[in-house]
Amino acid sequence: VDEAFTVAEFDAELFHDWCTSTYTHHVGTLTFLSDGSMVYGAGDGSHFQGIDHGQPQDECTDPNGPKDQGVFLSQKDGYLRGKFIKIKASSLLKDQHLEVNTDYTVLSRGARNPFRNTVDPKTGDVYFGDVGSSVWEEINRLPNPLDNNGQVTNFGWPCIEGTNSVSDIFQNFLKMNRLDTCRDVYAGGSQQPAFTYRFGAVDPDFPTECADADASISGITFYTGAKLPSRYKGKLFWVDYSKKCGFWFDTRGDGTPDFSHAHAFMATVGAQSGGVTDVKTGPDGYLYVADYSGGKLYRVGDAADKEMEGLLLKGPPASVTNKENDLWIESTPNSYEWAFGDTVTYALESPTLRIDMAAVKWRVVNGHCVLNPCTGKQDCHFHEVSLNTQQSKGPGSSFKPSPHPMESYIKITATVPKPDGSGDMLTKELITHTIAYNYMILSDPPGLPIIFEELTCAASPCIASQMAKTNPGFAAQVVQAHMDELYVFSSWTSTNAATGRKKVVTTNLYEDVADSDYL
Repeated sequence: VDEAFTVAEFDAELFHDWCTSTYTHHVGTLTFLSDGSMVYGAGDGSHFQGIDHGQPQDECTDPNGPKDQGVFLSQKDGYLRGKFIKIKASSLLKDQHLEVNTDYTVLSRGARNPFRNTVDPKTGDVYFGDVGSSVWEEINRLPNPLDNNGQVTNFGWPCIEGTNSVSDIFQNFLKMNRLDTCRDVYAGGSQQPAFTYRFGAVDPDFPTECADADASISGITFYTGAKLPSRYKGKLFWVDYSKKCGFWFDTRGDGTPDFSHAHAFMATVGAQSGGVTDVKTGPDGYLYVADYSGGKLYRVGDAADKEMEGLLLKGPPASVTNKENDLWIESTPNSYEWAFGDTVTYALESPTLRIDMAAVKWRVVNGHCVLNPCTGKQDCHFHEVSLNTQQSKGPGSSFKPSPHPMESYIKITATVPKPDGSGDMLTKELITHTIAYNYMILSDPPGLPIIFEELTCAASPCIASQMAKTNPGFAAQVVQAHMDELYVFSSWTSTNAATGRKKVVTTNLYEDVADSDYL
């Protein structure tokens, strides 16, 4: 490194192995693991139009070689195109080309155009966005590279795209030339994407937003800061260049991303908007999004964050004089991480305010919302949670949430006199949600009514949510008439969506344990 910047030179070239026929689908996504090793990923190095099976300008093309070169090298050993590799920490300091198995290992094959990647701080798994061709965008999971036991994951490209979409142009080329490049993939030897999307809206809650037909996933990260509300900590955020939007995933009970529903958190606007290309947690705890096309940098924070308000209106944080935001409720477990039977703690925290903690008063309520069939809107009401004297006064305490139909949540409120002696009161609230699991309720034949807890699924299939670790009950009439036919109850079949484990119950009344999503 030349600290005076008088000479531009590289310290060392470690690789010279990623050939390409064009300016796209090249190398460029890297991240570091906890042991100092580097995960480095590359695209297939081929041209994105037509079928690139090896072009003359591609220095990896052998004019006397087989016909499945170019894009097909993503599936072949001996090439790093379309691969993720793990480079040893010690090898990063070498001043020579690195050698496979000695300096680095191949983690995966079958990537098309991986643009960004991120490491799950809980599991060590690597997630990356793979920009698709004409059918699907993908988020893929690479099992923890520090504990993969030599496993090489195959993500399927160019043999398949998405979960099972076979590209006719590539398949027909292989058939015509009697090549078996994709034999293992077509036999089921590839890993399914964690999440796929493409045309139209991504978040069903906002059907008219982020609904561009085109798509190109361009940034991905786990949020590790503390400036967003606590429910977002540890969640997977990602952005899409073409849809000009950002999204996030909630987590399942085991703390891994729940890919069943992508939630939109931003949409760029204006003539020069769009082209968001990266998302990262800053060292200050805020979330930052780069807008390449619009030439902007977005800082994402809590709407109630007075420090952020000061940054926007007054300049540096030192200019913020309102310190009431330095008062908050700390609760464990975090939102969406507790279940029925768990103990939820709460405490009032402030690093700067002189709060009389003995004067703090607490209130806990259970909010419950149900769909009004007449208005189509959610009607919400509250149930008081009974607290004893120790729980209702002082710096904090704990309680055990009671079971309640979904959608429900807990609201914890703290009230305390302001420290300025004015007699005015400060009020802080925290809303925390239970882990919830979904049940897909179906009948055979479809359309028969089924009772779930206090609700009746008048014409299955239906989807119902249940508080984790509770015991949802199901009931069906022994004899039912449907479409001029009589049907006699036979059995329930409960399938755990996570494990595939099935349970058969032959009584028409059935009680389950909510420990996963079920079909």
